[in-house]
Amino acid sequence: MNTVFLFRRVAVPLAIASLALSGVGVASAASITYNLNRSSDDLTHISGTGFVTGNLPNGPTYATVTIDDEGAPGLINFTVAVSAFWAGKMDSGFGIDSFGFNVLPPEAANGLVAAHIINLPSGAWSAAVDYSLPNPIGIAQDGFGRFDAVVSTNSAANRVSPSLTFSINNTVSVDTIADYIAGSIAGSNGSHFFAVHIAGVIDQNPLAPVAGCPAIPDANIEACNLLTSAWFAGSTTVVPVPAAVWMFGSGLALLGFARRRAA
Repeated sequence: MNTVFLFRRVAVPLAIASLALSGVGVASAASITYNLNRSSDDLTHISGTGFVTGNLPNGPTYATVTIDDEGAPGLINFTVAVSAFWAGKMDSGFGIDSFGFNVLPPEAANGLVAAHIINLPSGAWSAAVDYSLPNPIGIAQDGFGRFDAVVSTNSAANRVSPSLTFSINNTVSVDTIADYIAGSIAGSNGSHFFAVHIAGVIDQNPLAPVAGCPAIPDANIEACNLLTSAWFAGSTTVVPVPAAVWMFGSGLALLGFARRRAA
């Protein structure tokens, strides 16, 4: 198994272990936050780095994902928030309209179904869960892979900003934060814990339209390509896990948390 790939597969279980070792038990109230710093923007204008950040975690933080068990007993809560990066870039209808996450394998033991995903924003928001054993199928989130679960809306009027919140009420099994930290089935830009689609952005393509641009922007002509939405993904914890925890947990993680995610 590829070493980098395995690193992605065990990162959060070890992060949860670090919380326990630092005195915050998994059984008590806890939370963990991730930065999404990879962009599907092939023109590199959103990242501002001069190159595509889909395969490298060197873009700015576009959004954050926080998972906690601090609310009502028995609920796991998600908060997906746009970052300050978007200040001055928001057009009418700006917001989040899709978010994908995963279930720790084996998925059947977790028992997540769409009906367990509750407290979605009012309006045309829905949840979908798509996996089957032994071969997970998943729901595509652009080049960031196929995800076990997705919450989304098809209506621009129902995009949410500055944050998307929802909860999971899963009574089938023991339900912890760590149950929802896992890599996607790898896409062209690798395997990721989370992916979000943000739309309603002021056009980030600085090139003036060329004469004869088609009515529908042409992705093959850079100056004709409107850049008003993109996908963002990541698996980077806000607080790095101490090196000692990685060493302590590596053997257990290899046995208890790793699984192969094939493209």
